[in-house]
Amino acid sequence: GSPGGAIGVSTLQLADGLPVWNQFPADLKNRQSPPIPGPSGPHFASFLWRNRLYVIDPMDGELLWQRILATDVQQTNHPAPLGLEVVGDHLALAVQSPDRSSFDVFETATGRILKSAKLGFESGQPSLTLGRHVVGIGNTQEGFQLQIYDLLKDLPEICEPIGEQTQLFPLGDGHLGIFSVNAKESNRCSIKVYDVLKCQKKLDASLDPVELSDRADVSLFADHRRYYINLRRFNVTTPKAFNGGQALVDSLLPGVTVHGDLYAFDGITSRLLWKRSLSPRTVLQFPGSHLPFLVTVRLVKNRQNSNLRSLTVEVLDGSTGETIGRGDNFPDDRLLTADYDGLNGRMILSGRLSDIELKFNANLQRIAP
Repeated sequence: GSPGGAIGVSTLQLADGLPVWNQFPADLKNRQSPPIPGPSGPHFASFLWRNRLYVIDPMDGELLWQRILATDVQQTNHPAPLGLEVVGDHLALAVQSPDRSSFDVFETATGRILKSAKLGFESGQPSLTLGRHVVGIGNTQEGFQLQIYDLLKDLPEICEPIGEQTQLFPLGDGHLGIFSVNAKESNRCSIKVYDVLKCQKKLDASLDPVELSDRADVSLFADHRRYYINLRRFNVTTPKAFNGGQALVDSLLPGVTVHGDLYAFDGITSRLLWKRSLSPRTVLQFPGSHLPFLVTVRLVKNRQNSNLRSLTVEVLDGSTGETIGRGDNFPDDRLLTADYDGLNGRMILSGRLSDIELKFNANLQRIAP
């Protein structure tokens, strides 16, 4: 979005410094506040400006349709990121109604109004959205439930009992992780993952309540074979061999900060594979690469001179948690890109000033930075 309309930029033509198209609807002429970008895909790009919803062809910028909404987004007190922002996918786009308990749903291709979707969330406010699926908390006779609605349907597709302490983790590709502790059941801890788009439960695991002692924070992430839960604790004893390390703070590579106990669960059987205590570091994420290992990076300060810093790369076997390769004293560089060549057993982490090369054999058993 830009003041008065929207512009399209091609990542293949960034050097030109010019947009590939401009779209300035007449009713946005001379407006200073830009429209809010919404969901987009190969054949549509949506934008919301106050009480107007626009859908544009991302190829050429043609305005496909627009609708005037019942409520002005700037006259509501809804908190970000939901508020009156548009949600949805290639089939349906929806905007939350003024009463916060329903959505006005439009057909993405034509703008035709499809329905007003009434949701039965206890708080009235959804927790998050995944495409056209809306996630929130419902209160039933059996207790609280996590409810997931497809905005094209009338009833929730997924109802999952949850405890009083529940955290949600969007994992990409429409997957949602749920970490829940139920104090009424002796702090029973459940860890579940759903493929929301397919309405399939992918993980159904648990942790002994003893494992939850001194829990300070939780994170959940995944690769193509396993799901990982990291419990950071208030009183973490860092192994002496790893003193001085910390997670990356300025890398452009996607990653997850871990510190403390890391648990790995099999993505098919939900069985706990391993547990390992780790010093602070970043686990790099490579969606779509199907790596059989975890690549972790730590920023380490020199013990004699804290102004001297270096990177340590440690690679963990995803199936066992064991270290299968480690390299120290790489230049303190900002990591920008990663190139993975599974056929030739090679990965390159590229920074502003240097590269880190990882090599592995055909069996993916040994890594040599």
